[in-house]
Amino acid sequence: MEMEIELLRLVMDKFPSLSVEQTTDLAGKYLTSLAKMRVDIANGQVASSPVSGVSDNVAPMKLKVNPHNAIQADKIVCCICGGEFKTLTKGHLAEHGLTRDTYLDLCGYAKNTPLMCRDQIAARKASVQESKPWEKTKRWQEKQKKQEKREEAAKAVLASEKKPVEDKGHSTPPSITA
Repeated sequence: MEMEIELLRLVMDKFPSLSVEQTTDLAGKYLTSLAKMRVDIANGQVASSPVSGVSDNVAPMKLKVNPHNAIQADKIVCCICGGEFKTLTKGHLAEHGLTRDTYLDLCGYAKNTPLMCRDQIAARKASVQESKPWEKTKRWQEKQKKQEKREEAAKAVLASEKKPVEDKGHSTPPSITA
């Protein structure tokens, strides 16, 4: 439902002069076209013209590998040629006359899909967690200094509360013994 609403907004922005009926009709045609493209992608066939980002000079391609099965734990398989890699590089995609974005469009992947196997993704994530590059930023270091100052202030308050209260000359009543 969210995709339909977003598509309707896009059509309204792109064609502001259309009536409400014309806008909904055009959005419906786009949705039908997208549904057909999904079926084509699932079947391994993709026509280049209806897909955004693919130039008209790229011939329609038949995918050798179903995109749903291409990204695996230990390898990523190129949907065009069937080659197996740890990372699908822009150099390899250029051999097919494609850019990263056009490949993602052809295969029906989201724009932020990493073109690498899951093991490689996990290794990169672990490497980043180990090296902690955010700790080298000025912003993070300033935040840490502020946090240390707050902690020191809190410790000072706690230390002052634990000090015994000085006797100001008031005497305490003697305890009653029976």
